[in-house]
Amino acid sequence: SYTIKLLIEDSATPNNMDNIYYYLGDTEPEKVDNHYAPFDSNGGLKSGWSIVAPIADTTQKPYTVWTSIATIDISKCETTDGTKPYTVYIVARDAAGNYSTVEDNDSKKLKIYPDRTAPSVSELTASPEEVNSATKESIENGTKTFTISSEITDATVVESIELYDGNTKLNIEPVKNANTYTFTVPKENITTGSHVYKISAKDKAGNVKEVTKSMSFDATNPTVNISGVSPLVKVD
Repeated sequence: SYTIKLLIEDSATPNNMDNIYYYLGDTEPEKVDNHYAPFDSNGGLKSGWSIVAPIADTTQKPYTVWTSIATIDISKCETTDGTKPYTVYIVARDAAGNYSTVEDNDSKKLKIYPDRTAPSVSELTASPEEVNSATKESIENGTKTFTISSEITDATVVESIELYDGNTKLNIEPVKNANTYTFTVPKENITTGSHVYKISAKDKAGNVKEVTKSMSFDATNPTVNISGVSPLVKVD
């Protein structure tokens, strides 16, 4: 949903504001005379229109200024991936039945791009897929790297992409190649044990998609100790 703040002024009929009505659509709603028409011929509110209550500015008496907070419900919009514009149309009515005119209505300029769709994040790919002591040694001496990659797309803009190892965010920037983002994991984070890598992608509307990959590293060489010899062997 979107929240917008409205300011309504009516000096001709102080203390007598009725309601504010808004319509969200991709086409302009019906007009009667020079104002939008939120009511049908029977006096009922038309489909698509919503009521917002005005709040009087009590610092001014008689009340001639009102504010209102409108929460715009975008659930009925057909396109909600941030690519299609919709317009919020607003009309105010006072107690005498007068409506704000289209010419006085700045809401035609208020376009929103509903976006309820999170980015697309592919399955994470690790390179190499296995880490042992030889791999870790190569990573530590700089001859090899360990990377986590994913293909990430969004209909609008991907605002941020983050990599986590468990609950720890790794403060590294990915390298982008087309739509593939690759993180090079620091060598100090490559330790023996279980790891759950997570990529979190967020678009400009705040929608988030997270994908994880579990891995287990064994970068510890086995050790061998001679605990005894039978039969005893004499060594000169």
